[in-house]
Amino acid sequence: MNLLKTVVSMMTLLAFIQPSGAQVSQTQKMTKQEVKDYFKTVDPTLRQQLIKDMQVIHDASSIDQEHQKSVLEHMTNICGLPYVRDQKTGVLILPIAKCTYQARNPKNPFQGMSPKFDCLFESVDPKTQEIKNEKVKVKYDAAQRSGGGYKEIPQAVLGTQFARLFGFYSNTYCPVKQLTCIGCPSQDPWSNSRSQALTVKDKTVIFKDVVFEIEAKGMVITDKTAATMSKPQGFSFNDEMSKYLPLNGSLRQGTILDREQIDIWVNFIRHNDADPHNNKLICKEFVFDKNQKPSCTNVYGTVNDYGNSFGYAGSNSKMSLSEFMKSSLRRPFSLSNLFSPSSNSDIVTTGAASSASDYKVSKESIKNFIERGLRIQEEDLLDIFDLAQINTVSGKNSKEWSAGFRKKLKDMNQF
Repeated sequence: MNLLKTVVSMMTLLAFIQPSGAQVSQTQKMTKQEVKDYFKTVDPTLRQQLIKDMQVIHDASSIDQEHQKSVLEHMTNICGLPYVRDQKTGVLILPIAKCTYQARNPKNPFQGMSPKFDCLFESVDPKTQEIKNEKVKVKYDAAQRSGGGYKEIPQAVLGTQFARLFGFYSNTYCPVKQLTCIGCPSQDPWSNSRSQALTVKDKTVIFKDVVFEIEAKGMVITDKTAATMSKPQGFSFNDEMSKYLPLNGSLRQGTILDREQIDIWVNFIRHNDADPHNNKLICKEFVFDKNQKPSCTNVYGTVNDYGNSFGYAGSNSKMSLSEFMKSSLRRPFSLSNLFSPSSNSDIVTTGAASSASDYKVSKESIKNFIERGLRIQEEDLLDIFDLAQINTVSGKNSKEWSAGFRKKLKDMNQF
């Protein structure tokens, strides 16, 4: 009897000293969907606090690990499809795939204007060889232009792959040469109530040159005003990213340098649609607090849409290397700059949308950005441009774009 009392007392004591950040009972925790819904409707002041803590660049160890993977190896692992070059000709072979159309839930409609639909893919895990099914977003070009069109599709591949190699957080867009869609309602599902039309049994549609998106891990954070917005805001560069910063001195300075680099990035690629709704604030890790509410412990920001970038010159025009090559930095006009342009005067970004340009950056950030870019191997550069079928969509080949990419980086040293 005394032994039983002792055990009960010890159990009571353990329950009493349990950390407040953990749940007392598994049944008290919110479901995964409830957590997702919670982060989509946070209080505006909490969202601002999370932007203070937001990371935009992986830590050094993550960057090193990613740089050990070639572009094609990374794509094969993440996309679950083979991305290889012909051993004889060296030509990059884009994979062929099939998926099963999934009607979009009207309660969760697609955002944006680019044609897209949900599809269920079957792939093989390269590590375990297990077959897995995953619902992903497919972007396609309704006009069926060769190479996938000149907006959205090639830029999605370029933007996400280069962002990864620079060390920024990023989704992955997987290019597919031919996609067989089982159950697609038409050749243009987007025109069918923005891909909400029901599956058509026994109907098969073939798409050429599409991409599907593998989202980065985490849960999207927007504030409760998002429910009334057609384009929920992720974060803005000038109005929020530069304003909401950690209070800790050393952490604050490191955060400033990282954020300056991601702003240089969107200006470097001349992202003319780098608006807040095209960026995402993501909660990567969370715990439950004492009130059984999710509390984000690891938050990062990412550029989510690259549609109008990399020399985009209009939906009916080819991408322009000369447009891409324009400078991404400038010194604002002042008398000191006029008489001493190489002095320690202010340097700001230029080339992106107004919400991301004119961002003040330091020489240290510029130097770090250049070093990140020049670390990218020539093989990876050529692979990325070939994955985007750059020759088709721009009229310039991968070697020309690679040379231009490196020259643009090196020209930034003048600042």
